[in-house]
Amino acid sequence: MNFDQRSFVVGLAAGAVGALAIRLLRCHLKNASKEPVFLTARDYEREAERQLPHYIFHYYSFCAGRLLPARTRAAYDRILIQARMLSAFGSVDTATTIFGLQVDSPVIIAPTGFHRLLHADGELGMARAARAENACYVYNYFYSTTAVAEVAAAAGPLKMMQIYIYRDREFVLQAVRDAEAHGFAALLVTCDHNHDRVRDNTVPYFQREGHPAFLGARMVFPNTVQYHASRGRTFDGNTIGELDPTLSWEDIRWLCQQTRLPVVCKGILSVADARQAAQCGAAGLVVSTHGHRQSDALPPAITVLADIVQAVGSSLCVLADSGIQTGTDVFRCLALGAAAVLVGRPVLWGLACRGQPGVEDVLGMYRRELMYDMTTAGCAKISDITRAAVIVQP
Repeated sequence: MNFDQRSFVVGLAAGAVGALAIRLLRCHLKNASKEPVFLTARDYEREAERQLPHYIFHYYSFCAGRLLPARTRAAYDRILIQARMLSAFGSVDTATTIFGLQVDSPVIIAPTGFHRLLHADGELGMARAARAENACYVYNYFYSTTAVAEVAAAAGPLKMMQIYIYRDREFVLQAVRDAEAHGFAALLVTCDHNHDRVRDNTVPYFQREGHPAFLGARMVFPNTVQYHASRGRTFDGNTIGELDPTLSWEDIRWLCQQTRLPVVCKGILSVADARQAAQCGAAGLVVSTHGHRQSDALPPAITVLADIVQAVGSSLCVLADSGIQTGTDVFRCLALGAAAVLVGRPVLWGLACRGQPGVEDVLGMYRRELMYDMTTAGCAKISDITRAAVIVQP
């Protein structure tokens, strides 16, 4: 083989290698461009952090500190499942009933605000996902970027409404009347939003990083606009409602007297407050640290749940909230006496990444994980999950 022949062969080989390299690169880029694989709710959180502008992710992920989230995770991890083998049941049923609502899972979508910041589907995507999964959706009336009538129609019958008791009681009563008129099954009243820590630690990022056109288009509050318009006023777009520092248990009693709907007190962390809620006419409560947003010095909700359930007995329907990251955590809450749980951030990350299908996927994850652990524990149905199903380590 002479020099020209060798050069030709070497060039041919190099070309083949180069072509192979290009094909491999194209294959890699094609795979890299595919939608990420989501196997857990945590996968959605990581992808949401990658996709969302910093100020939006910070708003939804904000906690008052790092200690309470860490204590909460540690508290959940100390609750072990008591395995029971050869339990001789053919299938697992996660269905349950909450305030008369027959749902396929004890996982409720917690009330959160400003959904159109995360995705154009907004509250409608969240409501439709809940309906598709036969799950209950709690609608945040005051902080919704979609009108109550639209969301109520999208959600179907499995829905509750969350409100605050603002200084303007007429505004509160409008929310109550809208809940009754649009078929909401219960009113969740937030009791632990008594200061502006979240606002003070998130609004500056909106002011510095937010795009005015985007925020102007997405941060709209039709329920508030309608209320002001009905009184001949124009909403200034700033303050939705003014917190009332004088709130007391008498205001819960007042609210219960204003409606035929069951009232659920959200943000309860003590036996004393749970008993107060019952005395004032509440039908239920949510044991919650407000997603760790109000204070870093609180006890994890899971650590006070059993005592509260024992104290109120069957007089109140007790729900659990805060730090519920998996279906296993759902099982733990049910074993300690919760009738159901509320999940907030994980479904928000699902909405941010994929809109309605992402929310459906996250709800499905929780349900499957709960089914796995029910099978491990020998629990064929939700009512089988009792205190005997877990081992609480000291």
